[in-house]
Amino acid sequence: MAASNQEDKRIRRTKRILEQSLMELLEQKPLKDITVRDLTTLADINRGTFYAYYSDIYDFVQKLEDGYFERFVELMNAHGDETVFRQTRSFLLDMFTFIQNNSKVVRILLGENGDGSFREKLIAVVREKCHADWIADKSEFAGTEKEFDYRYAFVTSGCIGLIREWVSHGCTDSVSEMTDLTEKLIRQGGMST
Repeated sequence: MAASNQEDKRIRRTKRILEQSLMELLEQKPLKDITVRDLTTLADINRGTFYAYYSDIYDFVQKLEDGYFERFVELMNAHGDETVFRQTRSFLLDMFTFIQNNSKVVRILLGENGDGSFREKLIAVVREKCHADWIADKSEFAGTEKEFDYRYAFVTSGCIGLIREWVSHGCTDSVSEMTDLTEKLIRQGGMST
C-alpha cells in the first residue's frame, strides 16, 4: 500500500511539473509551436515518462483542460436547482473564486496562445444551464429563443473579456468586487428584462 501511495505521489508530481512547464511555454508561444521535446526539456522529465501518460502534446492539453472543465462543471452543479437568473451572485462568487484560485491557468487557456475550444466548451456549458433556467422560468427573461441566443452571446463575450482583463492584471480586484461588477453588467447588459 505504501509503495502504491508513493508511486501516486510521483505521478502527481510529474503531472504537476508538466502542467507548470506547459503554462510557461504557452506564455511564450502558441500550442501549435510547442513540442513534446520542448515540454519535457523544460520540465526535466524523460520523454518516455511523458509518453507513459499521454500520446502527444494535444492529448496532454486535452486531459489538462478536461480536468479544469470538470471542476468548473462541479462548481456549477453545486448550485443545484438555483437558477442563474435568481442566484446570479452566488454563482458568480464561486466562479470568481475558482478563477482566482486557478488564475495563471485561466489566463493562459483563455489567452492568445490558449486553446479556443476550451473557451467554447465553457461558454456552451454555461449556456446550457442558462437556457434550461430560461425555459423553466420565463418570468425572469421574456423574449424569443433567438433573442435569448443574442443576449447570451453578448453577455458571455463581455464576461470572457472581463475575466481575461482581471486575470491579466493578477486578480488585484477582490472576488467580491468582480462579482458586484459582473452582476451589474449582466443585469444592465442583457440577461434580465
